[in-house]
This record gives sequence, C-alpha cells and structure tokens, in this order.
Amino acid sequence: VGKLMGVSMRANLCLPFQFPSLVWKRLLGQELTVKDMEAVDTLTCKLLDSVRSCVDEEDFNEKFGSSLTFVCTGWDG
Repeated sequence: VGKLMGVSMRANLCLPFQFPSLVWKRLLGQELTVKDMEAVDTLTCKLLDSVRSCVDEEDFNEKFGSSLTFVCTGWDG
C-alpha cells in the first residue's frame, strides 16, 4: 500500500485510495476493532461470533459438527 501511495505521489497522480479502515488504521498505527473487520467481511464475523458463543466442546459439536473446517491453499496451488 505504501509503495502504491509513493508511486502516485512521485507521478503527481491523484489516485482515490479508498481502502477499508483495516488498511488505514494499520498505516496510522491505530488499534483495529471488530467493526473494522465487519466492514470488510460480515459473514466471517458472524461465524466467529457463533464460535465464540459456544460454551464448551459439546455445544460446539452440536452447532457445527464436522462441517466447520479451515483450508488454506498455498501460492503454489
């Protein structure tokens, strides 16, 4: 993000940097909040709230069973 802003300044371009607060707050060194995340990804925030509301492992298994998984694909596919 910093490089994009630097290039636009050196080239005298007036680019409309409309980044979410997640980006701006990080650039300014401000603390991020849940509201910043909600502005970008509401569904994930709702899912995280559901997980947080689980009282114990049994409650978690009743709500999600084995349907809740985490998958991360690397750059190499």
